[in-house]
Amino acid sequence: MVNKKKIATLINILLIVFSLSAQNKKALLIGVSEYKHWTTIESENNILYYKLALKLANYKRNNITVITNKKADSQGIINELLKLERTVVAGDNVFIAFCGHGTNIEDFNKDEIQTDNDGLDEVLVSYDTPAEYMATFNYITDDTINYYLTKIRKKASKTGQVIFIAESCLSGGVERRVNLEYKYYNYGPPIVKDFNPDIEYENAKIQFEEFLENKSIELAPLVVMTACQPYEKARIQPINNSHLGEEEIMIGLFTYAFCSAFIKSNNNWDYNKLFQNIKTTMDSYTPFNQQNPYSIGDLNIHIKK
Repeated sequence: MVNKKKIATLINILLIVFSLSAQNKKALLIGVSEYKHWTTIESENNILYYKLALKLANYKRNNITVITNKKADSQGIINELLKLERTVVAGDNVFIAFCGHGTNIEDFNKDEIQTDNDGLDEVLVSYDTPAEYMATFNYITDDTINYYLTKIRKKASKTGQVIFIAESCLSGGVERRVNLEYKYYNYGPPIVKDFNPDIEYENAKIQFEEFLENKSIELAPLVVMTACQPYEKARIQPINNSHLGEEEIMIGLFTYAFCSAFIKSNNNWDYNKLFQNIKTTMDSYTPFNQQNPYSIGDLNIHIKK
């Protein structure tokens, strides 16, 4: 006779095993060295270092997506964030890094009044970002980043983690202060082409309704670390490093400090400890507080390696 209780127990065990096997470490690395309108920088060296650090943290090669230069234009970045979001399941550990120029533009939806109070939106400079402001360009702003990070956090759920890194100038606050709440009249969607205040107001109300809905969903913990404060420049530093098999490599100081700390970290570390290690390394290279890393989010959670 078939023992239904044993079969049910076996099915439950198989479901748990399947669920655990579906939980992965996934990464998206975005690096722009050669720009259409901006000067060339050493971003691809940074990407190599992040890729090494992730491999040492047991990220599988086929779960690390890298886009660089022309492929990292504004639409390309958004497309990859959407692709990543579609693959994420509950419990996933998601790592996203951007390396490139950073800038800021006028804050149209006025959410910065609640945060930086500088009237500016932080911008990650994609391959095709114009050198001078264009109202019709779809910038990768702090609003944009916040929007897509929230979508990814919903998929990863409370058992996952989402880590966002930005190696760029003026990058502090590029996530738009993840822990603050916004009223609908100053909580807007990603910046849109042909800005219209009336349309933006209606969009903001819809976005606020989504925000309230998100409050009832247990989002994945989020950790954001960036190269510098909103008013600072990010430094490129010649580093003697054996990890990449080269005597000297030009790399972002923050990237070097982050990856060095991440490589030596273990599961007993939380992100507060990681950040303190980053800051100690950066301080040894930048006297007089010339570049101060920035962090926000759930820094008390432990690193998963």
